[in-house]
Amino acid sequence: MTSLVEYLDTYENITIYTLAEYIGKYLAGEWEGVLNRQRERLVKLYDETGDGAYGQYARSLFNPVQQQLSGAGFASAPAFPGKLAFSLEWGSADARQRWMWSVVHNSEGVPLGTLVTILYHDHTRFRLPCAPEVVAFEETETNAIRQRISKAAKNFTVG
Repeated sequence: MTSLVEYLDTYENITIYTLAEYIGKYLAGEWEGVLNRQRERLVKLYDETGDGAYGQYARSLFNPVQQQLSGAGFASAPAFPGKLAFSLEWGSADARQRWMWSVVHNSEGVPLGTLVTILYHDHTRFRLPCAPEVVAFEETETNAIRQRISKAAKNFTVG
């Protein structure tokens, strides 16, 4: 896949939506390969420790994105795809969604917006039923991001 720097060279105006488009293409092309290469280890880890296996998978899948963002001059806070402690999760035991977010700033420190990553998973066994997704929000403040997630996500409301 083309690097983020090369991808951005084709754009005059780089927005949070441009970054989300690139990351979406990366996820579509990589999520299953990363999963398949580690499946045996991740299933064993899930059986021993539970949900930490999803964290291991997420690091393997998302760390290259964070490196590409940094290499292209962007800063994200927290690091892409976000922090577990500030994420939102809901759904039934076998159909969970975790929404994490990271506010992205350009090289001048100006916030471009927020990348929100959705990781679909299962709490009854190690299973990722579909590709993770990334969406772009223009909001950059935590409460506004949470409210936007509430509007964007099915079956979830911020209380």
